[in-house]
Amino acid sequence: MDDGLSIPGRFRMSGKFFEDDCHAIEMAISNNSTISDDGYERGNGLWSTLKLVVERNGGQILIISNNGCLDIINKEKYKYSILDNSNKFNGTLISLRLNKREIQNFHDSIFQFGKNPYKYSR
Repeated sequence: MDDGLSIPGRFRMSGKFFEDDCHAIEMAISNNSTISDDGYERGNGLWSTLKLVVERNGGQILIISNNGCLDIINKEKYKYSILDNSNKFNGTLISLRLNKREIQNFHDSIFQFGKNPYKYSR
């Protein structure tokens, strides 16, 4: 948890277009970097964290940034929500629920990107 710029704030500062705060979260977990567009910059590792926690560990993730919220129960069940201003989080909160399961092939998991299955639609 931090009370910094937030995911949407970082994209806004870097001049990247996004529709709303949920779309910014989707962009952040889809290998879109606020640092560069060279295709090699991985940002802060949100995608790697999602893969390890959800796909390899069977855990759950909650990401809240400004008015955007993404709750991932498993790879097939997830929900984006726009929070009203009374519930806005100034910064970013990432909550992980882990299982007592050893992750096999740890390094293979973080170096294979693939497509983001957590698509946002308004």
